[in-house]
Amino acid sequence: MKADCYRYLAEYKVDVAKQAAVNQALAAYTSAQEMANHLPTTNPVRLGLSLNFSVFWYSIMDEPLMACAVARSAYDQALGDLDTLNNDNYKDTAIIMMTLRNNLEQWISEMKGDDDANS
Repeated sequence: MKADCYRYLAEYKVDVAKQAAVNQALAAYTSAQEMANHLPTTNPVRLGLSLNFSVFWYSIMDEPLMACAVARSAYDQALGDLDTLNNDNYKDTAIIMMTLRNNLEQWISEMKGDDDANS
């Protein structure tokens, strides 16, 4: 949540204040990701963190390849562990996984469109 707050600040801050918010968001996301690695890959908190971190890479850092890597890794790991999914988390996990997949499809499509425009 701390990382998301800094990401939101980075969306409207400028210059030095923006860079400070970006740096704080990156540090908070990285720290949270390290802690979340101890959760099951299908855990909604872990998946939500990866979703938000991928959006940070895409929209704030303007790094679509990194955004796709974060989203793809989370999606693929969770997909491989769906058979261990707790019924209590099924709906939340499914929604987040669908959002990860939709973002991936959109970002890949946009990158292909950019490649076509540059050709």
